[in-house]
Amino acid sequence: VTSSRLSAGVAARTTLAPERVGPKMPVEVCDTESAAFAWCSRAGALRALGRIEESVAAGKRALALRHDFAEAAINLGNALLKLDRSEEALQAYLRAGVAGPCLAQALLGQALALRGLGHFSEALAALERAEALGHRDAVAGKGCLMLTLGDFEQGLEGYEARWLKGK
Repeated sequence: VTSSRLSAGVAARTTLAPERVGPKMPVEVCDTESAAFAWCSRAGALRALGRIEESVAAGKRALALRHDFAEAAINLGNALLKLDRSEEALQAYLRAGVAGPCLAQALLGQALALRGLGHFSEALAALERAEALGHRDAVAGKGCLMLTLGDFEQGLEGYEARWLKGK
């Protein structure tokens, strides 16, 4: 399952038919991978709709079906961060960030969770790894972290980089 496929599914559910993302979402599929993808998509759509607790439940269901599903772990981490459950979010991001194409996104999530826990040096290290992997939001994330730490010169430079690069 690719991130673009996941994003397309989330976009379709949130912009075309949010009413279909109800508690009785049909998941009559014949294989575990398809069911995991459906629950992962539902988790992202529910988070986008502000139904965070339901998003957490859907993300956990996706991971119960497919333990190595990085996108589902990232969705779960994102929802947990919205609930200020940084420790649980960090565990979800660590689960997602083992390897593969989602590593940079998982590192960015880890940095946000670590910042929420007050582990600033570890958050900076995760952001630097995400930046090295080419994640477009890592520079701005570093800027925000540097502002939090009182380094206004580096912080503003990093934070403003997202606009200077045409984002």
